[in-house]
Amino acid sequence: MKKLLLATALAVTTHAAAQTYNMPSGTNSYSTCSGTFYDSGGSGGNYGGLQDRVITFCPSIAGNKVRVTFTSFDIEEDFEYLYVYDGNSTAAPSMGVYTGTVSPGVAQATGSNASGCLTFRFTSDLFDNFAGWAATITCIAPCQTITSNFVSSNPAPGAGGIVRICQGQNVNFVGSGTFSSSGTGATYTWDFGDG
Repeated sequence: MKKLLLATALAVTTHAAAQTYNMPSGTNSYSTCSGTFYDSGGSGGNYGGLQDRVITFCPSIAGNKVRVTFTSFDIEEDFEYLYVYDGNSTAAPSMGVYTGTVSPGVAQATGSNASGCLTFRFTSDLFDNFAGWAATITCIAPCQTITSNFVSSNPAPGAGGIVRICQGQNVNFVGSGTFSSSGTGATYTWDFGDG
């Protein structure tokens, strides 16, 4: 009985934590790394006419990037548009303009986007409002940048930075890595691509 109550409580807690975001009136911004994003009609209705709406999703976890995965997409072709921007406003670089059933698929903040946010603008005309879209909001932790550094070799490089050895001789290379966040626990493997 205790296990059943615990499982029920966890299910209710998990369900309550999932946020739903319908395309709001005007311009709005949210910090989140989970939820479902719908057009203004929500999960069961069509969006309205004569809309010009903007929503921005920023990561609620510092350093992460927002990813929005569209699971359905149906707006009136060539009359209604969803614009996607790689940043926290419509002044950010465009990631595309979508109409009809051509979905954005997966929209993800790029590595050059320091805010990690994505902005969506939707415009509709007065007539023929369709089912709209459904999308899942998540966040990803970007990979860190690692730069390999040549420190020294034995024998040392000669003219032009070339290490010259005879067949059968050994060479010892010393290198290091520069990490954008942490190199704790890193191991190094050199691959010169020559087998």
